[in-house]
Formats: sequence, structure tokens, C-alpha cells
Amino acid sequence: MFVFIFFLGMLDLARVYFISVSLEDSASDAVLFLSLFPDCAEDTGGACSDKMNAEYRAINAASGDLNWENVAYDADVPAPWGVGDTVSVELIYQLDLLTPVVSQIATTGGLTLTAKATQTIVAEN
Repeated sequence: MFVFIFFLGMLDLARVYFISVSLEDSASDAVLFLSLFPDCAEDTGGACSDKMNAEYRAINAASGDLNWENVAYDADVPAPWGVGDTVSVELIYQLDLLTPVVSQIATTGGLTLTAKATQTIVAEN
């Protein structure tokens, strides 16, 4: 029994690492796009539709193993913005744990993983 719980704990640790790296990659890709196109934080149609928005870049930068229904996306762009202002993207992921003991101790039944990336606006559209 101990070996099984130990194995689940190691599996959870690997999942935490993999998802953390994926979230950091997604947040940095989204904020880099946002530093070039500050008006396109989300799909608002027009020039920011389809692949031309930071949220799309965040979703598609990560591997297909992330469940994006568990991710909260938040882009922070100052209004009005200008070259030299700071933009940021924060991704929050709720991870359900497999290890029975740890998931019962955690108040939410899992862990909340957060990745935040910040960049300076470098271009005016």
C-alpha cells in the first residue's frame, strides 16, 4: 500500500512540474504577443480575431495535455497604454491531485498553480 501511495505522490509531483512549465511557457508567449499588440488581449473580432490575440497564443503555446477548462486567463493592459508601459498575463490552473492523503489535506482537493509573465510594450499599432 505504501508503495502505491508513494507512486501516486511521485506522479503528482511530475504532473505539477509539467503543468508549471507549460503554464509559464503559455504566459510568456501570450505576454510577448501582447507587448507587440496591446489591444489584442482577447478575441474581440476584427483585427484581434482568430490567431491574432494573446489568449489564443497562450492556449496554443502549451502542449495539448493541459485542460484549458481549468485555466483562468487574466491579461492586464493599462488604459490608455503607450510604449514603455507594462503588460502582464496571469494563468491560474486548478490541479486535482491523485494522492489520496494529500488531496484530503488540501482544502480545495488539489493545488492551485499560477504563472505570471510581464513585458514592456515595445510597439505602437
